[in-house]
Amino acid sequence: MFRTKIDDEGAADLAQIKTLRAIHLDYTKLSDKGIESLKSLKQLEELTLDSTDVGDRGAEMLASIPTLKWLDLYHTLVSDHGYEQIKSSLPHCQILWEKDSALTSRRRL
Repeated sequence: MFRTKIDDEGAADLAQIKTLRAIHLDYTKLSDKGIESLKSLKQLEELTLDSTDVGDRGAEMLASIPTLKWLDLYHTLVSDHGYEQIKSSLPHCQILWEKDSALTSRRRL
């Protein structure tokens, strides 16, 4: 799904595939609303969201997916608070995130 036109509605469609273990949604139109749909995936282990509009509300929902082992939040709108929330809730999940990567000058949409 990398660099496709998928958006929050498309994420709701993806969430119907309950056996998904990995989803790469980098450079898509996904936002916090789309994460709300994806949190129902009980087998999801890997999720990449580089350069999406996911922020702290989405981070809160991501923190409730206990199966996540790898999460890419680079160039998202997740703040320190959102990152810390995920990190504390999912201590075994590797998270790619950098505070300054959300700066407009560093986001490539």
